[in-house]
Amino acid sequence: MLAVFIMPGSPVMAAGAEWQLTWYDNGSIKEKVTADGVTLSAANENWKSYVQNNQTIFERETRDWDAYQQLTDRLPFTVESKNFFLWQSTGIKTDKTSIPSQGLFVQVAAIKDADLIIKVPGVIEESSGKQETEDQAVFKLADFKSSSGNYLHVVTIEGLWLGLVLFLVAFIIIMFYFTARIRKVNQLIEEEYSLEKALEQLEKEEKENAGTDNNQD
Repeated sequence: MLAVFIMPGSPVMAAGAEWQLTWYDNGSIKEKVTADGVTLSAANENWKSYVQNNQTIFERETRDWDAYQQLTDRLPFTVESKNFFLWQSTGIKTDKTSIPSQGLFVQVAAIKDADLIIKVPGVIEESSGKQETEDQAVFKLADFKSSSGNYLHVVTIEGLWLGLVLFLVAFIIIMFYFTARIRKVNQLIEEEYSLEKALEQLEKEEKENAGTDNNQD
């Protein structure tokens, strides 16, 4: 019994999984699925798998959301975007009708406490999951399989248009400043070298000369 208390127990690896989805500025989507202590298999939809540090890892990249929603082995949600002049508003919601019957998602969602981490190239305005930062939220993956109340509302800035607007604003400010300076310089030149100024100076000199002549007489 003493040996039981003294001898340290061997560590037990608990099964767990994590699904990371990263949405980039150029619209592309990268997924990384990591699993500990479980054997997973994926449908052949651009998934690349390898083993690292006793973990099975799957990775995949997709061109954009339109291409992503054409996949069968994927996260079951719909994505709707509205484009405005300087920003884009995107809603990501659970879609129970698109839950796959087989594949990687079904296997990972069956693992207890498996997390889904979504990182976006903007600001998360609303989220039904736990928002860790302004651009990252965490969900329980099983919730995407059993309910339709998960959502994410994201606002992204249109970098090209924003850059053009900032350039135009800066150009207008510089032009206003330059024009005001030119106008002030012209005003000073007119005041200093105007004809009226010259006549006044001439009259002043004539009076001074006349006064000098009178004094001499």
